Amino acid sequence: MRKACCKIFAACMMAVPFQMAHAVIETDPADYVPLPPGTNLAVLYYQHAFRDSTYHGGEQVNIPFRLETDIAIARYVRYLSVAGFTVDVQAIVPFGSVRLSQPVSSVSNGAGDPFLGTVIWLLNDQKAQRYLALGAFLGIPVGSYDSAKGAVNVGSNRWQGVFQISYGQPIYGNLAFDVTGEYAIYGANNDFAGLKYQQKPTYELQTHLRYALTPLTTFGVSFYQTAGGRSTLGGVDQADRINTSRYLLTIQQIIVSPTLQLEAQFGQDIHVSSGPKEKYRVNLRLVKVF
Repeated sequence: MRKACCKIFAACMMAVPFQMAHAVIETDPADYVPLPPGTNLAVLYYQHAFRDSTYHGGEQVNIPFRLETDIAIARYVRYLSVAGFTVDVQAIVPFGSVRLSQPVSSVSNGAGDPFLGTVIWLLNDQKAQRYLALGAFLGIPVGSYDSAKGAVNVGSNRWQGVFQISYGQPIYGNLAFDVTGEYAIYGANNDFAGLKYQQKPTYELQTHLRYALTPLTTFGVSFYQTAGGRSTLGGVDQADRINTSRYLLTIQQIIVSPTLQLEAQFGQDIHVSSGPKEKYRVNLRLVKVF
């Protein structure tokens, strides 16, 4: 029985990879609002998440479970003008700790897989505050990885590609919305605990409502829906298609000067069909414009 549970556990863990190993490029409210060409952003994130249950096939797996992650992310963004379009180039480098204490104990620390990306704005109507953008990101498998630890790794040992389309505009007064659709593809991990792991593409809808309380303070409510990603391990279908719903509450505050912004978020998973379920998540973000 214990061996069977551990097999299910391993499949669940890999079906919904940890934040730093997931190809999803999570957006925050107003992320796709472009800044003028020549602008640079230095961004630092801190993310803590706690999970005390895991699921497979829509049912909770009946084993003791405890997983915590503490992840920091350094991100650089440079805005450019190319052929009359606003474009940015980005570099994203995660690092941190993954700590599994139940049903077995395993810890992984180090750097995650870096992402390189670019975004082009096909619509950049500053007067009407309407924006339409396309983004593409490549995850490079050079992060810390120990094949014996399976999914309890900071790196993922596979190439990842992410494609996004995003639109945003005001609704009424100080209320605006952003919506981003994402398609993510994954290369094979040829050494997942000695087996070959393959995963089908995932799809995510990321939606944000944001309200400017003052010129310096914005409040946001976000909803994320992820689907797809059914996998095989050693050629065996894991029956682990992802269907995850979650929310985040966001407060953004300009501090010290107009070029420095602090963001705080709290949220949790609402529904999970396969993989660990987040009981809560706390995110912090500091943005410096220069």
